[in-house]
Amino acid sequence: MRTYLPTDAGAAPVKPYLEQLLTQRFNGALAVGVPSRYTVSIRVENPTSHSITFSIANLVTSNVPGAGAVYNGSAQTSQGSIVSQPAVGGTGNVTWNPGTLAASGTALLSYDVMVTATSAGQRIPVTATPASGSGTRAKWLDETGNTTQTRATYTFGPICELAAT
Repeated sequence: MRTYLPTDAGAAPVKPYLEQLLTQRFNGALAVGVPSRYTVSIRVENPTSHSITFSIANLVTSNVPGAGAVYNGSAQTSQGSIVSQPAVGGTGNVTWNPGTLAASGTALLSYDVMVTATSAGQRIPVTATPASGSGTRAKWLDETGNTTQTRATYTFGPICELAAT
């Protein structure tokens, strides 16, 4: 358990965080039987005055769950490297190692998915749900940089899934 105390000014503590966004690549509604391309964007923000560190054991992980959504490639990062990704047309984890994220830094990952509805009004998860155990999450060595203490490795998430209707 972590306890975060307010800043000296009484404001909320400044801590790194993770967010994800879903953007439709073309205008128009999701139509039954017609594949539509979407982009999943994942952003790691480090508003602290110290860097945070990712590694081969501490990654950002996002999952393409299937059931109407499949991986469509085009993975890009602003820093670091993609460790693994499903085959185009497949499902599974996209894992990313951003490396060291500088103080006040932002790192970005984006990849495409194809979404195909089989019925009108269908809600299709594009990233996994937290309840599945595969929701989008990130693990990093926190801004203390203390590699001798397990509690300095922080897991953020899983965060809420993204879906198209």
